[in-house]
Amino acid sequence: MASLHDVARLAGVSKSTVSRVINDEYGVKEATKQKVRQAVAECGYVPNQVAKDLKEESSAIIVQDKTGKVLFVKEGALEQDEIAKVIELIKQNI
Repeated sequence: MASLHDVARLAGVSKSTVSRVINDEYGVKEATKQKVRQAVAECGYVPNQVAKDLKEESSAIIVQDKTGKVLFVKEGALEQDEIAKVIELIKQNI
């Protein structure tokens, strides 16, 4: 799996430039954006959502039940009573 570092090396730019292009931030010339996008495509780079959430101090609940099903719930996606149900599910599967 390609990393941000791999994309930066291939495009000949810094990791912060790659990040700015991926996050569609200002301050990057169009020619540089094209080089980075080409490198992303060549490497098959896919941003890591978990890492992004950690950086943004966002969190989620991930639970695997007895059948192997995985439940992923992003913070703020549930009401208080629903959180209680998720906690109960966790307790049942410990």
